[in-house]
Amino acid sequence: MCKFDKLLLSRFWDGGVSAEEIGIVSKHLESCTECQQEVGRIKLLTLALNKLPEVEISDDYDFKFQKRLQEHLEKEKGLSVLKVFAERVKAGLEDLIRIFTPQPALVKIGLGIMLVLGLVYFGREIGN
Repeated sequence: MCKFDKLLLSRFWDGGVSAEEIGIVSKHLESCTECQQEVGRIKLLTLALNKLPEVEISDDYDFKFQKRLQEHLEKEKGLSVLKVFAERVKAGLEDLIRIFTPQPALVKIGLGIMLVLGLVYFGREIGN
């Protein structure tokens, strides 16, 4: 695998290199088929990108993007709160089972209470 600077190959194709770098890249390309193929891929990518239509962006695009990003982050934060809650409920249930294992009826009552409390809490979180 050739370790020649791929960024330099890209800049070479774009015309963003010095005369000295042109000489270095040109000489390297004479003998390296891997880099010749890389320049070919860069060329194809550039041609494909140039065929894409121009996209007009509204003046308030940045504001809308920031707003949507903030909404997404708040939603993710809400999900993480629910995940933490679920982990705490699970830990509480495990404690109840460990404490009341000899008394199955008490385990069922405790599980029922935890389930009801979890549903009430979950319902409030969704409502907010």
